[in-house]
Amino acid sequence: MNAIQFVQIWNQSNTIDEVVKATSLTRGACHARASTYRRKHNIPLKAFSNGGRQDWDAIRQAAEEALTEAQTEENLD
Repeated sequence: MNAIQFVQIWNQSNTIDEVVKATSLTRGACHARASTYRRKHNIPLKAFSNGGRQDWDAIRQAAEEALTEAQTEENLD
C-alpha cells in the first residue's frame, strides 16, 4: 500500500480499528505510519479519540492491587 492509499483510508475512517481492517496492518504499524506522516512530512491526518478520558486513579489502584496480590502469592511459595 502506498502513502496516498494509506492517507485516504486513514482520513475516511472513523476509528483506528477501521484503518487496521482496511489496511491489514497492525494497530501499532498504523499509529507509527500516521505519526511519521504527520511529524516528518506535515501530512494532515485526522485524530482519533482514544475512547475518552482515562481514570488514572482507578488504573493506579488496579495496578497496585495486582502488584500486592502478586507479591502475596510470591510470599506463599
